[in-house]
Amino acid sequence: LSNEPAFQRVRAASGGDALALSLYANVPQILTKLSMGERERKMADALGLGAVEAAGYGMSFTGDGILDSIVIDAPTTDHGILSLMPTKPTDHSSLAWAPATAFYYVEETIDLAGMLPKLRDLLGRVDADVSEQMDKMLGKAREVIGMDLEKDVLSGFGPGLAAWLSLPETGGLYPELGLSFEVKDPVAFEKTIATVADKACEEIGKSERLMASRRVIEWHGKRLHVIDLVGVGRSMVPFTPTICFVGNRMLVTLVPHAMKEILLRQEMGTANAGLGGQEDVRALLAAAPSGHSSFGYLDLQAIMNLAYDTAVPAVQTIVKPNLLGGLPVRLDWAQLPAARSMRPYFRSLGAFCVSDGKSVRISIHSPIGILAPVAAIGGAAAVFFRLKSQGTHVTMMPTAVEVLPEASPEAQSNADTLRDAVLAYFQAKGKLPEGLADLTGNNPKTASPYLATVPLDPWGFGFVYTVTDVATAAFEVRSWGADGMPKSADDVVATGAGK
Repeated sequence: LSNEPAFQRVRAASGGDALALSLYANVPQILTKLSMGERERKMADALGLGAVEAAGYGMSFTGDGILDSIVIDAPTTDHGILSLMPTKPTDHSSLAWAPATAFYYVEETIDLAGMLPKLRDLLGRVDADVSEQMDKMLGKAREVIGMDLEKDVLSGFGPGLAAWLSLPETGGLYPELGLSFEVKDPVAFEKTIATVADKACEEIGKSERLMASRRVIEWHGKRLHVIDLVGVGRSMVPFTPTICFVGNRMLVTLVPHAMKEILLRQEMGTANAGLGGQEDVRALLAAAPSGHSSFGYLDLQAIMNLAYDTAVPAVQTIVKPNLLGGLPVRLDWAQLPAARSMRPYFRSLGAFCVSDGKSVRISIHSPIGILAPVAAIGGAAAVFFRLKSQGTHVTMMPTAVEVLPEASPEAQSNADTLRDAVLAYFQAKGKLPEGLADLTGNNPKTASPYLATVPLDPWGFGFVYTVTDVATAAFEVRSWGADGMPKSADDVVATGAGK
């Protein structure tokens, strides 16, 4: 295995010799083991899964935390999800716009101008009707704003995009939400955005529930495009979207005063005053994979403080200890340790994406690791729900247990009914149905449904329909039986072939 090129690429991308834990998956071999119908295969091709040669997971100790990485390797792909991923490394220039108090931040390089053609191709491979509906929506937008969204609007964006969320530095509970877009020609694009905003305001006013208008405020040498929203009647609109162009950036905030705070931070130009100057952010960037095209930041300490200041007092007020009777441990929220004593044990979380169009690596740097615990929880949940789907059914009363028999003539009868309906569908349309739900449609020869309803097996679960041979239109209808496990001794199967 170590000589396989795909294995070598995945291992190197996920951490190489620094790995403390490494997992590898041969995706083509896995796909050959899956029973997929025509629709599932079409979906997999549209997503580019057919070009994926391998996938892997790696965990390494980096800096003062753990770096989890997931790698998908598809060196020959020319479409699908990977083609939508960004490829240009980010320069972190937007960190200067975000305040030091931001508890959420994300930036990435994304080709907004070229996104629609790729998305149209992906959706068209799944369903041609979806691609046509997308074109109709773009045409409708062209009628409303008087310009082409793809050629006149999206083409004006550059590759840089950032967003952040923070409690305002000046105090108060109204959060500062900021968006930063890189633009190619700020002067020309400002006129385009003003036109789009005016047309959108006109369209909003037609709803008779909301009135919208745009006005311009000159502030510190900058033009603030303020969108006033006024509800009709008793409705209230708490936001006043504001747009401003600074350098090669288009900034968007929910309210004007947040925009003014951003501009003031830029005017002061104090070194390390913004988010990029924070010690935890610098530590995350030092541990980041080289060439990363996106960066996400989550301040776990700030979120913990926010929870202590809001959620915990609410719980203390609503859920009193005496209301939690029957628990083996007495829970008293008032006895939680102070936030100050808990803060040193929380560190920030950083997420990175490295993509070159042929492979993608998603890495998360955190205090204790994220992906392994999530995978463990997901596996435990899968086992739990699998056990619930087995033949032993337990009611809400723990003493009432009903064990159904392992074999059932009713299951075989329903399977045979479904098989006969599938054969009738093939004889009428010359192709197999994509799913059992298609059998409730009308037979063109009889003008009546093949089946009034799709029956379940006696254990309350749906039958699994699989095309086993496309050339002969062979298929099977299977119930997993009382144990709920596929390909076990109690399975009930009906097979057929259209040719």
